[in-house]
Amino acid sequence: MPPRQQSSTRLCVSGQTTVFFPPEIAVGSEGLMIRTRAVKEALEWLPPTVQVVAFAGSSSPLAKEELDAMAADMEGGWDAVVSARPVSEAVKVVEGGWVEGSLDRSGLVSITPPVLVDRGVLSGILSALATDDWIDPIEEVIDGGGKVRLRS
Repeated sequence: MPPRQQSSTRLCVSGQTTVFFPPEIAVGSEGLMIRTRAVKEALEWLPPTVQVVAFAGSSSPLAKEELDAMAADMEGGWDAVVSARPVSEAVKVVEGGWVEGSLDRSGLVSITPPVLVDRGVLSGILSALATDDWIDPIEEVIDGGGKVRLRS
């Protein structure tokens, strides 16, 4: 069997947390998306002491203190911890091509990097996927019945 090649994915390990950076992460109108194959391959190379996986965008600086505080929140039994900001843009309801009204934004937030996910939960999500695709890790955690903590 040929030796495995180490992943070329950009990441940084800090204690029990590893942080992934673009290009395996994309932040756009659909929210934060991860590239499944690259993240799956990188997880194979991480030491077993890494229990939390973080995804950071390129446009926002990542403070170690913020990352450590979010990782500490994971110890409360959460499957993921996300940063968020209130939705400030108008959100409209459209029916048949016509604007029918506006949604109340008071209960809406926009997920922003960093996003932290339990390594075991993320590994389970990725192992169930057969193709290389872009997915929203938080959507997958929720769809799987996981608990997501919101930090604003």
